Amino acid sequence: MPLLLRPDGGWERRALAEATHGIAQGGLVVFPTETVYGIGADLRRPAAVARLRLLKGLDPARPLLLHCPDASWLEQYAAAVPAYARRLAEAFWPGPLALVFAKSASVPRVVCGSGDTVGIRVVDHPVTRTLLSTLGSPLAGTSANLHGQTPPGRLDDVPPELRRGVDIAIDGGTCVFGAASTVVDASSEHPRLLRTGVVSRDAIEALLGFRLA
Repeated sequence: MPLLLRPDGGWERRALAEATHGIAQGGLVVFPTETVYGIGADLRRPAAVARLRLLKGLDPARPLLLHCPDASWLEQYAAAVPAYARRLAEAFWPGPLALVFAKSASVPRVVCGSGDTVGIRVVDHPVTRTLLSTLGSPLAGTSANLHGQTPPGRLDDVPPELRRGVDIAIDGGTCVFGAASTVVDASSEHPRLLRTGVVSRDAIEALLGFRLA
C-alpha cells in the first residue's frame, strides 16, 4: 500500500519531508492538480519514469508532461520559447494550459516518447506546487487513469491498480475543474491547438490576436 498523505489546511513538515524524500529516491506519486489527479515521477530518475510508463501501460511513443511550480523553470527544460508562448504563459500560468516545446538536453528521452518535444505546465494547486518547489524538480507524469477511462477528479476515483503500484498518494481534495488541460504546440513559429480543454480556443486566440492552427 502507498504512503497516504492528507494535508489539512497546508503541509505538515513531516508529510512534506516524507513525500519529497520518497519521490527523490525514485518513488511514484499520485498527486492533485486543479484539473485532474496525476501520476508522476521525478524527472531526474529515468528508471522511475520508465516504471511509471510500465504501470500505466503507455505506448512507448507517447510523451509525458512536465509539471512545474513556477514559469521560471521553463528556461531549463525548453530549448526555445517563442514570444507568443511567453504571452500565453503569462496569461494562463499557473493554470490548465500545457505548452509543448522543443526539449532541452535536461529532459531525458524516456519522457518524450518518440519525439523531440516536451509538454510543460505550471500547476495551480497549492499542495502540489509546494511539493514541486521543495523537490526542486518537475514531475514527469500523466493523468491517473487507465486507458479509456475518465481522468479522476478525486483521489478515491484513481483506479485501485494504479494506487497499488505507486509509493505515495496525496489527497488534495476534489479538483477544481475535473477536466483535462488544454494543450498548445509551441515548438514552431505558428502555434497549434493539440487538445481542447479547460482553457478555450477563443480565450487563446483573443489573447494572441490570431487564429490557431
